[in-house]
Amino acid sequence: MTKPPRTIGITFAILASVCLFSCLPLTQAVILFSLASRSTLQFPEPSTVDVEVTPVFQGSSLIGLESPQLIIQIVLAIIFLIIGILAWRGKPPYIRLVFMATVLLLSAGNIALLYTSLTALPNLATGFDSAADIARQLNMTYLCVSLAIPMYVVWYMSRGPARAFYRGHYLQAPETSQ
Repeated sequence: MTKPPRTIGITFAILASVCLFSCLPLTQAVILFSLASRSTLQFPEPSTVDVEVTPVFQGSSLIGLESPQLIIQIVLAIIFLIIGILAWRGKPPYIRLVFMATVLLLSAGNIALLYTSLTALPNLATGFDSAADIARQLNMTYLCVSLAIPMYVVWYMSRGPARAFYRGHYLQAPETSQ
């Protein structure tokens, strides 16, 4: 018997979920760390320039996440990346179920966080922001992606080709008695 191949559906399910749950959070963490490390801007000496420089980000928060939340996000992204690599290899056979369960748990967490941010009332003490509508639209798009990818992963990983790939062999055809 030949070993079943990794189908394009398995490849798409793994790559899409790794992008959503590992690459996107790790990229966000790298950007936030690089912005935090550049808290001071270097300007020319005041004697050489006659222009008054005002801070661009005055009164705003560049980070948006506290350190414990950011560390948890990084740890979860790395753990999911390891699970994704194991799912790509197809070993051990139960990794299919672990992969699906992890995708569902992370999706539930993302959807809960997105729901709270989308239904939160604006804080009038901080004033109105011109980018609030853009952020809301991006959150709605992220919500749709956070719903679509887990549905695809669970649907495809439950199909016969995926089960055969993770099992390592095809099932025997049932014998018909005549």
